Amino acid sequence: MPAALRQLWKVLTSESVVIRTNIHDSGFIDVLKQLKSGEWDIQLRQDVIYALSPVLELQPSIHSGPRDDKAISHFADVEVVPRSRDAQLLINAISESPKNQQILSDLADDATSLLKAAMLLFEMVQKAGPFWDWSYFDQPSISQHSQNSGLSDWTVLLELCRDAWLALRDTNLLDARRLVERWRTLRFPVFRRLCFFAMSESDLYSPEEFLAYLLEDDGWWLWSICVYREKFRLVDSIWPKLGSDAAAELVARIVSGPPRSMFRDDLSNEEFGGIVDRQVWLHLSKLKKAGGFLPESGDAKLSELCARYPEWRLEDEDRSEFPTWAGHAIGETPVEKQDEFVNLTDDAVLRRLRAREISKEDLVRWQHLLDVDPQRASALLAQMAEKDSWKAYPRFPKRLAVARHLSRTAAWGPLMPRPNGRPQRAWQSEANRAAVGEAAYQDSLARDS
Repeated sequence: MPAALRQLWKVLTSESVVIRTNIHDSGFIDVLKQLKSGEWDIQLRQDVIYALSPVLELQPSIHSGPRDDKAISHFADVEVVPRSRDAQLLINAISESPKNQQILSDLADDATSLLKAAMLLFEMVQKAGPFWDWSYFDQPSISQHSQNSGLSDWTVLLELCRDAWLALRDTNLLDARRLVERWRTLRFPVFRRLCFFAMSESDLYSPEEFLAYLLEDDGWWLWSICVYREKFRLVDSIWPKLGSDAAAELVARIVSGPPRSMFRDDLSNEEFGGIVDRQVWLHLSKLKKAGGFLPESGDAKLSELCARYPEWRLEDEDRSEFPTWAGHAIGETPVEKQDEFVNLTDDAVLRRLRAREISKEDLVRWQHLLDVDPQRASALLAQMAEKDSWKAYPRFPKRLAVARHLSRTAAWGPLMPRPNGRPQRAWQSEANRAAVGEAAYQDSLARDS
Protein backbone atom coordinates (compact mmCIF):
# COMPACT_ATOMS: atom_id res chain seq x y z
CA MET A 1 0.00 0.00 0.00
CA PRO A 2 1.39 3.47 -0.88
CA ALA A 3 2.69 5.46 2.08
CA ALA A 4 0.11 8.23 1.55
CA LEU A 5 -2.76 5.75 1.68
CA ARG A 6 -1.38 4.21 4.85
CA GLN A 7 -1.22 7.65 6.43
CA LEU A 8 -4.73 8.53 5.25
CA TRP A 9 -6.11 5.25 6.53
CA LYS A 10 -4.42 5.84 9.87
CA VAL A 11 -6.08 9.25 10.09
CA LEU A 12 -9.52 8.02 9.08
CA THR A 13 -9.53 5.10 11.52
CA SER A 14 -8.38 7.20 14.47
CA GLU A 15 -11.01 7.45 17.19
CA SER A 16 -10.16 11.14 17.59
CA VAL A 17 -11.02 12.03 13.97
CA VAL A 18 -14.56 12.72 12.77
CA ILE A 19 -15.69 12.87 9.14
CA ARG A 20 -18.30 15.50 8.29
CA THR A 21 -21.54 14.12 6.86
CA ASN A 22 -24.54 15.68 5.14
CA ILE A 23 -26.67 15.20 8.23
CA HIS A 24 -27.82 18.52 9.72
CA ASP A 25 -28.41 19.03 13.43
CA SER A 26 -32.10 19.76 13.93
CA GLY A 27 -31.30 21.71 17.10
CA PHE A 28 -28.98 24.14 15.37
CA ILE A 29 -31.71 26.70 14.67
CA ASP A 30 -32.62 26.74 18.35
CA VAL A 31 -28.99 27.49 19.23
CA LEU A 32 -28.98 30.44 16.83
CA LYS A 33 -32.23 31.81 18.28
CA GLN A 34 -30.96 31.49 21.84
CA LEU A 35 -27.73 33.30 21.04
CA LYS A 36 -29.48 36.15 19.26
CA SER A 37 -31.94 36.56 22.14
CA GLY A 38 -29.14 37.03 24.64
CA GLU A 39 -29.15 33.63 26.30
CA TRP A 40 -25.80 32.25 27.45
CA ASP A 41 -25.08 29.37 29.79
CA ILE A 42 -22.85 26.32 30.07
CA GLN A 43 -25.08 24.13 27.88
CA LEU A 44 -25.24 26.72 25.12
CA ARG A 45 -21.48 27.14 25.33
CA GLN A 46 -21.02 23.39 24.84
CA ASP A 47 -23.41 23.47 21.88
CA VAL A 48 -21.31 26.20 20.23
CA ILE A 49 -18.07 24.31 20.85
CA TYR A 50 -19.60 21.12 19.41
CA ALA A 51 -20.85 22.88 16.27
CA LEU A 52 -17.45 24.51 15.65
CA SER A 53 -15.34 21.42 16.37
CA PRO A 54 -13.04 20.74 13.39
CA VAL A 55 -13.64 17.58 11.38
CA LEU A 56 -12.49 16.23 8.04
CA GLU A 57 -14.34 16.45 4.75
CA LEU A 58 -13.29 14.05 1.99
CA GLN A 59 -13.76 14.35 -1.75
CA PRO A 60 -12.29 12.32 -4.61
CA SER A 61 -8.82 13.45 -5.58
CA ILE A 62 -8.72 15.76 -8.59
CA HIS A 63 -5.08 14.93 -9.23
CA SER A 64 -4.12 13.71 -12.69
CA GLY A 65 -0.82 12.63 -14.14
CA PRO A 66 2.10 10.90 -12.43
CA ARG A 67 1.27 9.95 -8.86
CA ASP A 68 3.40 10.59 -5.82
CA ASP A 69 2.81 7.68 -3.46
CA LYS A 70 3.74 9.90 -0.51
CA ALA A 71 1.22 12.68 -1.25
CA ILE A 72 -2.24 12.28 0.28
CA SER A 73 -3.64 14.86 -2.17
CA HIS A 74 -2.94 12.42 -5.00
CA PHE A 75 -5.42 9.97 -3.47
CA ALA A 76 -8.07 12.18 -1.84
CA ASP A 77 -8.98 15.82 -1.47
CA VAL A 78 -9.13 16.31 2.30
CA GLU A 79 -10.27 19.55 3.92
CA VAL A 80 -10.61 20.55 7.57
CA VAL A 81 -14.00 22.12 8.28
CA PRO A 82 -16.24 22.91 11.27
CA ARG A 83 -18.66 20.13 12.18
CA SER A 84 -21.60 22.39 11.36
CA ARG A 85 -22.08 23.40 7.74
CA ASP A 86 -23.59 26.67 8.98
CA ALA A 87 -20.71 27.73 11.21
CA GLN A 88 -20.71 31.26 9.80
CA LEU A 89 -24.33 31.68 10.88
CA LEU A 90 -23.24 30.73 14.37
CA ILE A 91 -20.49 33.37 14.36
CA ASN A 92 -23.01 35.93 13.09
CA ALA A 93 -25.42 35.00 15.87
CA ILE A 94 -22.71 35.55 18.47
CA SER A 95 -21.94 38.99 17.02
CA GLU A 96 -25.66 39.89 17.19
CA SER A 97 -26.09 38.74 20.78
CA PRO A 98 -26.66 41.39 23.47
CA LYS A 99 -24.00 39.48 25.44
CA ASN A 100 -21.51 39.48 22.58
CA GLN A 101 -18.51 40.60 24.64
CA GLN A 102 -19.17 38.11 27.44
CA ILE A 103 -19.63 35.23 24.99
CA LEU A 104 -16.42 36.06 23.14
CA SER A 105 -14.45 36.42 26.37
CA ASP A 106 -15.80 33.10 27.68
CA LEU A 107 -14.92 31.36 24.40
CA ALA A 108 -11.38 32.75 24.09
CA ASP A 109 -9.59 29.67 25.39
CA ASP A 110 -12.05 27.29 23.73
CA ALA A 111 -11.59 28.99 20.36
CA THR A 112 -7.83 28.58 20.66
CA SER A 113 -8.26 24.88 21.42
CA LEU A 114 -10.54 24.48 18.40
CA LEU A 115 -8.04 26.21 16.11
CA LYS A 116 -5.22 24.10 17.50
CA ALA A 117 -7.26 20.95 16.81
CA ALA A 118 -7.90 22.16 13.25
CA MET A 119 -4.20 22.74 12.63
CA LEU A 120 -3.32 19.30 13.99
CA LEU A 121 -5.77 17.80 11.50
CA PHE A 122 -4.20 19.86 8.73
CA GLU A 123 -0.82 18.49 9.75
CA MET A 124 -2.13 14.92 9.74
CA VAL A 125 -3.23 15.32 6.10
CA GLN A 126 0.01 17.05 5.02
CA LYS A 127 -1.35 20.61 4.92
CA ALA A 128 0.57 22.23 7.78
CA GLY A 129 3.79 22.05 9.77
CA PRO A 130 5.84 24.02 12.32
CA PHE A 131 7.10 26.51 9.73
CA TRP A 132 4.26 26.58 7.22
CA ASP A 133 0.50 26.37 6.85
CA TRP A 134 -2.04 27.61 4.33
CA SER A 135 -3.68 30.16 6.64
CA TYR A 136 -2.02 33.08 4.83
CA PHE A 137 -3.71 31.89 1.63
CA ASP A 138 -7.11 30.99 3.08
CA GLN A 139 -7.25 34.13 5.27
CA PRO A 140 -4.62 36.64 4.03
CA SER A 141 -5.26 39.08 6.88
CA ILE A 142 -6.01 38.43 10.56
CA SER A 143 -7.67 41.84 10.74
CA GLN A 144 -10.74 42.40 8.62
CA HIS A 145 -9.73 43.09 5.03
CA SER A 146 -11.20 42.93 1.54
CA GLN A 147 -8.58 40.29 0.62
CA ASN A 148 -10.28 37.81 2.97
CA SER A 149 -12.60 35.83 0.72
CA GLY A 150 -14.39 33.78 3.39
CA LEU A 151 -14.36 30.78 1.04
CA SER A 152 -12.66 28.41 3.49
CA ASP A 153 -15.04 27.23 6.20
CA TRP A 154 -12.34 26.64 8.79
CA THR A 155 -11.34 30.31 8.93
CA VAL A 156 -14.34 31.06 11.17
CA LEU A 157 -12.18 29.56 13.95
CA LEU A 158 -9.40 32.03 13.17
CA GLU A 159 -11.86 34.93 13.21
CA LEU A 160 -13.33 33.71 16.49
CA CYS A 161 -9.85 33.64 18.07
CA ARG A 162 -9.22 37.18 16.87
CA ASP A 163 -12.55 38.55 18.07
CA ALA A 164 -12.28 36.74 21.41
CA TRP A 165 -8.86 38.28 22.03
CA LEU A 166 -10.16 41.74 21.10
CA ALA A 167 -12.95 41.26 23.64
CA LEU A 168 -10.39 40.35 26.31
CA ARG A 169 -8.19 43.31 25.40
CA ASP A 170 -11.12 45.63 26.00
CA THR A 171 -12.21 44.02 29.27
CA ASN A 172 -9.30 42.20 30.93
CA LEU A 173 -5.72 42.97 29.88
CA LEU A 174 -4.26 40.26 32.11
CA ASP A 175 -6.36 37.56 30.41
CA ALA A 176 -5.58 39.08 27.02
CA ARG A 177 -1.85 38.68 27.67
CA ARG A 178 -2.34 35.16 29.01
CA LEU A 179 -4.07 34.20 25.77
CA VAL A 180 -1.19 35.59 23.70
CA GLU A 181 1.24 33.65 25.88
CA ARG A 182 -0.69 30.49 25.09
CA TRP A 183 -0.56 31.26 21.37
CA ARG A 184 3.20 31.65 21.67
CA THR A 185 3.49 28.03 22.80
CA LEU A 186 1.62 26.70 19.73
CA ARG A 187 3.94 25.92 16.85
CA PHE A 188 1.89 26.64 13.75
CA PRO A 189 2.41 29.91 11.82
CA VAL A 190 -1.26 30.84 12.20
CA PHE A 191 -0.71 31.31 15.93
CA ARG A 192 2.36 33.45 15.31
CA ARG A 193 0.20 35.55 13.03
CA LEU A 194 -2.30 35.95 15.87
CA CYS A 195 0.54 36.94 18.21
CA PHE A 196 1.85 39.52 15.74
CA PHE A 197 -1.68 40.88 15.37
CA ALA A 198 -2.19 41.13 19.14
CA MET A 199 1.20 42.76 19.67
CA SER A 200 0.49 45.39 17.02
CA GLU A 201 -2.98 46.09 18.44
CA SER A 202 -2.00 46.58 22.10
CA ASP A 203 0.66 47.71 24.52
CA LEU A 204 0.90 44.33 26.25
CA TYR A 205 4.57 43.99 25.30
CA SER A 206 7.49 46.37 24.96
CA PRO A 207 8.91 47.14 21.49
CA GLU A 208 12.03 45.16 22.43
CA GLU A 209 9.89 42.13 23.32
CA PHE A 210 8.12 42.47 19.98
CA LEU A 211 11.43 42.52 18.16
CA ALA A 212 12.84 39.50 20.00
CA TYR A 213 9.75 37.51 19.08
CA LEU A 214 9.91 38.65 15.46
CA LEU A 215 13.55 37.57 15.14
CA GLU A 216 13.12 34.12 16.68
CA ASP A 217 14.33 31.06 14.76
CA ASP A 218 17.29 32.95 13.34
CA GLY A 219 15.09 35.58 11.73
CA TRP A 220 12.93 33.10 9.79
CA TRP A 221 9.69 34.96 10.54
CA LEU A 222 11.06 38.26 9.28
CA TRP A 223 10.91 36.78 5.78
CA SER A 224 8.32 33.99 5.85
CA ILE A 225 5.32 34.55 3.56
CA CYS A 226 3.22 32.56 6.05
CA VAL A 227 3.13 35.58 8.39
CA TYR A 228 3.70 38.32 5.81
CA ARG A 229 0.76 40.66 6.44
CA GLU A 230 0.95 40.56 10.24
CA LYS A 231 4.76 40.88 10.20
CA PHE A 232 4.52 44.17 8.30
CA ARG A 233 1.73 45.43 10.58
CA LEU A 234 3.86 44.64 13.63
CA VAL A 235 7.03 46.24 12.24
CA ASP A 236 5.04 49.31 11.21
CA SER A 237 3.74 49.72 14.77
CA ILE A 238 7.01 49.14 16.65
CA TRP A 239 9.54 50.85 14.37
CA PRO A 240 8.95 54.43 15.62
CA LYS A 241 9.19 53.16 19.23
CA LEU A 242 12.42 51.17 18.98
CA GLY A 243 15.57 52.42 20.69
CA SER A 244 18.69 53.01 18.63
CA ASP A 245 20.28 49.64 19.47
CA ALA A 246 17.12 47.67 18.67
CA ALA A 247 16.58 49.66 15.45
CA ALA A 248 20.14 48.95 14.38
CA GLU A 249 19.64 45.22 15.06
CA LEU A 250 16.47 45.07 12.96
CA VAL A 251 18.04 46.97 10.06
CA ALA A 252 21.15 44.78 10.16
CA ARG A 253 18.95 41.69 9.85
CA ILE A 254 17.11 43.22 6.92
CA VAL A 255 20.28 44.32 5.10
CA SER A 256 21.62 40.76 5.44
CA GLY A 257 18.58 39.52 3.48
CA PRO A 258 16.69 36.24 3.72
CA PRO A 259 18.73 33.04 4.04
CA ARG A 260 19.26 30.90 0.94
CA SER A 261 17.76 27.91 2.77
CA MET A 262 14.29 29.46 2.53
CA PHE A 263 14.26 29.13 -1.26
CA ARG A 264 14.21 26.36 -3.84
CA ASP A 265 17.50 24.69 -4.64
CA ASP A 266 17.01 25.14 -8.38
CA LEU A 267 17.01 28.95 -8.24
CA SER A 268 19.98 30.41 -10.08
CA ASN A 269 22.28 32.81 -8.27
CA GLU A 270 20.93 35.61 -10.44
CA GLU A 271 17.31 34.79 -9.59
CA PHE A 272 18.08 34.49 -5.89
CA GLY A 273 19.99 37.78 -5.93
CA GLY A 274 17.03 39.54 -7.52
CA ILE A 275 14.65 38.18 -4.89
CA VAL A 276 16.96 39.27 -2.07
CA ASP A 277 17.33 42.76 -3.53
CA ARG A 278 13.56 43.12 -3.84
CA GLN A 279 12.86 41.92 -0.30
CA VAL A 280 15.56 44.08 1.28
CA TRP A 281 14.37 47.12 -0.70
CA LEU A 282 10.74 46.49 0.29
CA HIS A 283 11.46 46.10 4.01
CA LEU A 284 13.74 49.15 4.18
CA SER A 285 11.25 51.22 2.19
CA LYS A 286 8.47 50.23 4.57
CA LEU A 287 10.59 51.25 7.56
CA LYS A 288 11.35 54.62 6.02
CA LYS A 289 7.67 55.18 5.30
CA ALA A 290 6.74 54.25 8.88
CA GLY A 291 8.73 57.23 10.17
CA GLY A 292 11.96 57.86 12.00
CA PHE A 293 15.45 57.67 10.57
CA LEU A 294 17.14 54.62 9.13
CA PRO A 295 20.52 53.74 10.62
CA GLU A 296 23.39 54.55 8.29
CA SER A 297 23.79 50.98 7.00
CA GLY A 298 20.10 50.79 6.10
CA ASP A 299 19.99 54.20 4.48
CA ALA A 300 23.06 53.41 2.37
CA LYS A 301 21.64 50.05 1.27
CA LEU A 302 18.29 51.58 0.35
CA SER A 303 19.99 54.31 -1.71
CA GLU A 304 22.03 51.65 -3.52
CA LEU A 305 18.96 49.57 -4.37
CA CYS A 306 16.93 52.60 -5.45
CA ALA A 307 19.72 53.57 -7.85
CA ARG A 308 19.93 50.01 -9.20
CA TYR A 309 16.14 49.63 -9.60
CA PRO A 310 14.71 53.13 -10.22
CA GLU A 311 11.39 51.65 -11.41
CA TRP A 312 10.57 50.17 -8.00
CA ARG A 313 7.82 51.99 -6.08
CA LEU A 314 5.80 51.11 -3.01
CA GLU A 315 2.27 50.27 -4.07
CA ASP A 316 -0.76 52.22 -2.96
CA GLU A 317 -2.54 51.34 0.27
CA ASP A 318 -1.20 48.10 1.79
CA ARG A 319 -0.79 45.83 -1.24
CA SER A 320 2.89 45.26 -0.59
CA GLU A 321 2.01 43.62 2.73
CA PHE A 322 0.46 40.59 1.01
CA PRO A 323 2.36 37.83 -0.83
CA THR A 324 -0.35 37.97 -3.49
CA TRP A 325 -3.22 40.34 -4.21
CA ALA A 326 -6.60 39.51 -5.70
CA GLY A 327 -5.75 41.50 -8.81
CA HIS A 328 -2.01 40.96 -9.14
CA ALA A 329 1.11 40.09 -7.19
CA ILE A 330 3.54 42.35 -5.38
CA GLY A 331 5.46 44.66 -7.66
CA GLU A 332 3.12 44.51 -10.66
CA THR A 333 1.36 47.64 -11.89
CA PRO A 334 -2.06 47.88 -13.57
CA VAL A 335 -1.99 47.28 -17.32
CA GLU A 336 -3.59 49.34 -20.06
CA LYS A 337 -7.10 48.26 -21.06
CA GLN A 338 -7.37 46.12 -17.94
CA ASP A 339 -11.10 45.66 -18.58
CA GLU A 340 -10.59 44.52 -22.18
CA PHE A 341 -11.69 40.92 -21.50
CA VAL A 342 -14.87 42.22 -19.87
CA ASN A 343 -15.83 43.89 -23.12
CA LEU A 344 -14.71 41.15 -25.54
CA THR A 345 -16.93 38.28 -26.69
CA ASP A 346 -16.46 34.85 -25.11
CA ASP A 347 -14.89 33.49 -28.29
CA ALA A 348 -12.41 36.36 -28.38
CA VAL A 349 -11.40 35.82 -24.76
CA LEU A 350 -10.93 32.09 -25.33
CA ARG A 351 -8.78 32.74 -28.39
CA ARG A 352 -6.50 34.97 -26.33
CA LEU A 353 -6.26 32.35 -23.59
CA ARG A 354 -5.37 29.66 -26.13
CA ALA A 355 -2.28 31.56 -27.27
CA ARG A 356 0.89 29.51 -27.04
CA GLU A 357 2.60 32.36 -25.17
CA ILE A 358 0.02 34.34 -23.24
CA SER A 359 1.19 37.82 -22.24
CA LYS A 360 1.41 39.04 -18.67
CA GLU A 361 -1.01 41.81 -19.59
CA ASP A 362 -3.64 39.28 -20.73
CA LEU A 363 -3.17 37.34 -17.51
CA VAL A 364 -4.02 40.49 -15.56
CA ARG A 365 -7.03 41.11 -17.84
CA TRP A 366 -8.18 37.54 -17.18
CA GLN A 367 -7.83 38.07 -13.42
CA HIS A 368 -9.84 41.29 -13.72
CA LEU A 369 -12.61 39.38 -15.47
CA LEU A 370 -12.59 36.83 -12.63
CA ASP A 371 -12.93 39.65 -10.11
CA VAL A 372 -15.74 41.62 -11.75
CA ASP A 373 -17.78 38.85 -13.40
CA PRO A 374 -17.13 35.48 -11.70
CA GLN A 375 -20.26 33.92 -13.20
CA ARG A 376 -19.08 34.59 -16.75
CA ALA A 377 -15.55 33.48 -15.86
CA SER A 378 -16.87 30.22 -14.43
CA ALA A 379 -18.85 29.61 -17.62
CA LEU A 380 -15.70 30.17 -19.71
CA LEU A 381 -13.78 27.73 -17.53
CA ALA A 382 -16.58 25.21 -17.96
CA GLN A 383 -16.27 25.55 -21.75
CA MET A 384 -12.54 25.05 -21.53
CA ALA A 385 -13.02 21.94 -19.39
CA GLU A 386 -15.73 20.48 -21.61
CA LYS A 387 -14.31 21.12 -25.09
CA ASP A 388 -10.59 21.03 -24.71
CA SER A 389 -7.73 19.31 -22.96
CA TRP A 390 -6.33 21.45 -20.15
CA LYS A 391 -2.81 20.62 -21.25
CA ALA A 392 -3.44 22.47 -24.52
CA TYR A 393 -3.73 25.73 -22.61
CA PRO A 394 -0.98 28.09 -21.54
CA ARG A 395 0.28 27.62 -18.01
CA PHE A 396 -1.33 30.35 -15.99
CA PRO A 397 0.61 31.27 -12.86
CA LYS A 398 -1.24 29.64 -10.00
CA ARG A 399 -2.00 32.94 -8.32
CA LEU A 400 -3.83 34.18 -11.43
CA ALA A 401 -6.05 31.14 -11.79
CA VAL A 402 -9.38 30.92 -10.01
CA ALA A 403 -8.94 30.55 -6.27
CA ARG A 404 -8.43 26.89 -5.47
CA HIS A 405 -11.49 27.05 -3.26
CA LEU A 406 -13.70 27.37 -6.34
CA SER A 407 -12.82 23.78 -7.12
CA ARG A 408 -15.31 22.86 -4.43
CA THR A 409 -18.81 22.43 -5.79
CA ALA A 410 -20.30 24.47 -2.96
CA ALA A 411 -18.41 27.50 -4.24
CA TRP A 412 -19.07 26.83 -7.91
CA GLY A 413 -22.80 26.23 -7.49
CA PRO A 414 -23.80 29.88 -6.94
CA LEU A 415 -21.67 30.96 -9.91
CA MET A 416 -23.32 28.63 -12.41
CA PRO A 417 -26.32 29.91 -14.41
CA ARG A 418 -29.63 28.44 -13.27
CA PRO A 419 -32.38 28.68 -15.95
CA ASN A 420 -35.85 28.95 -14.46
CA GLY A 421 -37.53 25.61 -13.91
CA ARG A 422 -34.35 23.62 -14.38
CA PRO A 423 -33.89 20.81 -11.84
CA GLN A 424 -31.24 21.42 -9.22
CA ARG A 425 -29.41 18.21 -10.11
CA ALA A 426 -28.88 19.54 -13.64
CA TRP A 427 -27.02 22.70 -12.72
CA GLN A 428 -25.31 20.91 -9.86
CA SER A 429 -23.93 18.44 -12.41
CA GLU A 430 -22.57 21.34 -14.44
CA ALA A 431 -21.02 22.80 -11.30
CA ASN A 432 -19.40 19.46 -10.55
CA ARG A 433 -17.97 19.18 -14.04
CA ALA A 434 -16.62 22.73 -14.07
CA ALA A 435 -15.18 22.41 -10.58
CA VAL A 436 -13.41 19.14 -11.29
CA GLY A 437 -12.06 20.44 -14.59
CA GLU A 438 -10.78 23.67 -13.08
CA ALA A 439 -9.23 21.92 -10.11
CA ALA A 440 -7.52 19.36 -12.33
CA TYR A 441 -6.15 22.17 -14.43
CA GLN A 442 -4.73 24.01 -11.43
CA ASP A 443 -3.26 20.79 -10.08
CA SER A 444 -1.46 20.19 -13.37
CA LEU A 445 -0.21 23.78 -13.32
CA ALA A 446 1.26 23.37 -9.89
CA ARG A 447 2.91 20.11 -10.94
CA ASP A 448 4.27 21.43 -14.24
CA SER A 449 5.43 24.85 -13.04
